[in-house]
Amino acid sequence: MINWFIIGNMTTFIGTILLIRTLFKNRRTLKGYNIIGSLLTSFAMVCFIIAFYTINDLISIGLTMVTFLYWIFVTIFLFKNKINKKNEVKVIK
Repeated sequence: MINWFIIGNMTTFIGTILLIRTLFKNRRTLKGYNIIGSLLTSFAMVCFIIAFYTINDLISIGLTMVTFLYWIFVTIFLFKNKINKKNEVKVIK
């Protein structure tokens, strides 16, 4: 029987690896990301991990952790850039 959770998580895992590869080549790709969207995606990954834990699907938990860590990194990077931009504006005034 096909386990659709594993297929979906493998697809997400491969997509995240490709995003990470692009990010290492050019960090400027993060400039177009939305902070709220990144935060919501990180939260959704936490919900998925909790759901997979409740059904004891360890493979899906492991595959989802890569995506979760990626989105946490993106969200932290975006918040850091936003704070730095606000500090630059204060210094100019």
